[in-house]
Amino acid sequence: MEMSLDVIFVYTGAPGPNNSDPGPTVCACFDVGKQTVLDFIRHTAAADIDSIGQSLKAGTNCGSCRPELAGLLSKAAGRCD
Repeated sequence: MEMSLDVIFVYTGAPGPNNSDPGPTVCACFDVGKQTVLDFIRHTAAADIDSIGQSLKAGTNCGSCRPELAGLLSKAAGRCD
């Protein structure tokens, strides 16, 4: 029996060849991954957590991910708080 690549990627939990890896979950409420947030910061020069929330919804529900979002913003800006 031959399996398609899509089935293999589903079984392994890896993203398929046409899908990017969102990374570890940062915002569980909206299933937003770390890599998704970092890509957004890099490509849009997001200045604050609110702009991330407006585009990705991360940090707009329970708020428990807001400290991690702030940390990602700090690291992207080249500083560690």
